[in-house]
Amino acid sequence: MRTVLTALLLAFACGGQPEITPPERDPTVNGDWSGSFGPITVRYSLREAEGAITGNLEFVAINLVEGSGSVQGTRTGQRIELRADEAHFVELALDAQMTGSATFGGTQSGDEITGEFGFRATGTDPESGRPFAVEIQPGPAPVTLVRLRR
Repeated sequence: MRTVLTALLLAFACGGQPEITPPERDPTVNGDWSGSFGPITVRYSLREAEGAITGNLEFVAINLVEGSGSVQGTRTGQRIELRADEAHFVELALDAQMTGSATFGGTQSGDEITGEFGFRATGTDPESGRPFAVEIQPGPAPVTLVRLRR
């Protein structure tokens, strides 16, 4: 009986304490993001102001292609659209320079953005002089970006 009374008194005494609330999530895309699918890793460093998104992209397909470019994007609600046009890439197997574009469209939920990443670039083989194209086939690939830091 004494234990029950003590528990009730403690519950009553603690009832007036302020509630502990979790820290507020950052509703923007500000920060560094990363996602992988197969041997491909994409990293974004993004800034958002008034629905406009700017930043940088790094793209790495291990032992195949790597590059970077400037990113422009938009937000509509939780929907994020990112585009890096005229990004510069190196095709490692051919030692060729390429220019291309990378797209990402997804839905943000806190520190994750789930969507699809697309990539297409063109270059010239330095040995043969013939043009070639590199792209994700078939179509954009599913990827989840995770915020690494703000």
